[in-house]
Amino acid sequence: MISLPFRSLRPASRFVVINLRSTKPPNTARPAQAGRGNTTQLSSLKDAEETLLRLRSRQKQIDVTAAATAEMEQSGDPAAVSELAAAGCGTPLKSSADAVLDRLASRIGKPA
Repeated sequence: MISLPFRSLRPASRFVVINLRSTKPPNTARPAQAGRGNTTQLSSLKDAEETLLRLRSRQKQIDVTAAATAEMEQSGDPAAVSELAAAGCGTPLKSSADAVLDRLASRIGKPA
């Protein structure tokens, strides 16, 4: 930059100096922003990889559960079925009092 007193410049030169100042290249913020863009892309890739790992883990768990369910259904062990029914898995073996009352009320309401 030229260090001349402002008064010594001619009017046309003033415009040039002002114009040069306004078109001065930007500071180094842009390369830093470009770096952040790369970081964002890398973090997006990392997030995608983590999501893929979570999905694969869930799929393995679903597959193991489905295989165990199929195996239990094929075995037909009454003790296992009753234990699972008591735990709330599958259809209950015994009717609850509320279910019996609901069935009786529906029968009474229907004409025979």
